Amino acid sequence: MNSRRILTAVLTALLLAAALFSGCGTAAPAEPQVSPSEAVKAVMDAIDAIPELAEDGSNADTVYAAFSAAREAYFGLSYDEMNSVTNVGRMWKANDDYTAHVLNASPEEA
Repeated sequence: MNSRRILTAVLTALLLAAALFSGCGTAAPAEPQVSPSEAVKAVMDAIDAIPELAEDGSNADTVYAAFSAAREAYFGLSYDEMNSVTNVGRMWKANDDYTAHVLNASPEEA
């Protein structure tokens, strides 16, 4: 009998959670939508704008700023749009290069 009460409580909690997350409140005003191809192209352009890290790391701040902007735009895409970004590897390489530079820099250089 006790397990039946627990099961009922769990099911009730799940139903309440489903009702809460189903958007039963007032809807937010719709924002203008950018077509997926435009959004994906904008992210790909942002990734292409990330400069290569100079061997001496002199442009590390610029690389990091460009990477951060591209990453923020990338994570603003839907999952399907993310899968359409064909140059995402370039973005992650820039991050890896920057991280390696920071980790290998002396305290005066960082």
